[in-house]
Amino acid sequence: MQVPVSPIAFFVPGWPLEEAPNGVVSYVAAVRAGFAALGVPSSVVVPRRARPGEADVLGADPNWTLLERLGKSARQKLGLSVGFPAPLVRELLVQLAPAVKGGLRVLEMEESFGMIDRLSLPGLKRVVRLHGPWFLNGLALGATLDHEYSTRVALEGRAIERADAVTSPSQDVLDQVRAHYRLALPNARVIPNPGPQVPSDEAWTLEGSRPKQLVFVGRFDRHKGGDLVIRAFVRLAAQDPELELVFAGPDRGLSDESGGAPRSLQEYVAEHVPTALRPRLQLLGHTLPSRLAELRRQSRVCIVASRYETFGMTALEALACGCPIVATGVGGIREIIDHERTGLLFPPEDVDAMVAHIERLLQDPGLASGLAASARAAFMARFRPEVVAKTTLDLYEEIVQAPLAVRT
Repeated sequence: MQVPVSPIAFFVPGWPLEEAPNGVVSYVAAVRAGFAALGVPSSVVVPRRARPGEADVLGADPNWTLLERLGKSARQKLGLSVGFPAPLVRELLVQLAPAVKGGLRVLEMEESFGMIDRLSLPGLKRVVRLHGPWFLNGLALGATLDHEYSTRVALEGRAIERADAVTSPSQDVLDQVRAHYRLALPNARVIPNPGPQVPSDEAWTLEGSRPKQLVFVGRFDRHKGGDLVIRAFVRLAAQDPELELVFAGPDRGLSDESGGAPRSLQEYVAEHVPTALRPRLQLLGHTLPSRLAELRRQSRVCIVASRYETFGMTALEALACGCPIVATGVGGIREIIDHERTGLLFPPEDVDAMVAHIERLLQDPGLASGLAASARAAFMARFRPEVVAKTTLDLYEEIVQAPLAVRT
């Protein structure tokens, strides 16, 4: 078995980004680019087999026994299928052990289900990255506060407490984690997510954008607020016969507090968008990152309507592109966007305020250009991969207590 020789590894739910476009994978792709620029090699750990040519991938494909398969089915029927399955944990340990002997020193992983707490090996430092603690994201998604919810929250708290270090993309989420679990977390550090490096000639320009096109990038679910964007579009499009909305993201279904079956995006559109306006609403579904970048360049306004975000990668990606952005002032988004300087913020679920901000940008090209220029400058100063990677590397070396090997 070929083991990548690198001091740092990141667990990701899928790889590469083009096949698994979500916030965790976007973050890892960007921070690894920063490490590479610093001359520090890194690997990814993926719950699948490594493919030919993937020298920097540790693949862990679980081998289920018959009893384990039967047990998994029974747990699912009983509503007890919380956490990563034992076969995956077993295979991850098998793959990580020789990597540690070969020089792996730090494993970084999201807090989900407290999985990293089960990946303990001598010589391996474990870092929990707060991508979306369930007591925050679960509520934003409308999760039922049942046994499965409380078990997952407890597992995540245990992993956070026992980690060698904790990093958070925002002060907001770190403060909430400390308060919820009543933990001091002296080993915690706020390190923002890095964003994609966008060349200057591929950044947004007023001249290159379509004056009547809006874009929303995100899943259709309660968390990301796509339903609020559609409601805002209906109001704006009723007044402007040329306005269009591009909705780019997978359909996960919109749940609500009633506990009924989630509504699909098509069902929501049929219910809330008048027939005459539907031709001006493009539903793209899953969209490749390269196409998303193109859509941001083409659109006059990018919209982020999340009900909560630990950070907000879609907002950061808009900043990287230098796009005029209207976003909810929640969670980590408030630490990315400076209201009236790098974007316009509105209170969560306030469709009236969202509509007003979009109208301002559509009607004032000078304001749109000014915000876009400031957004890109802020990104270059704070969120470039090399900037974030250097801060992250300093923390890793602190917990390892020795400089990590640099490729010569």
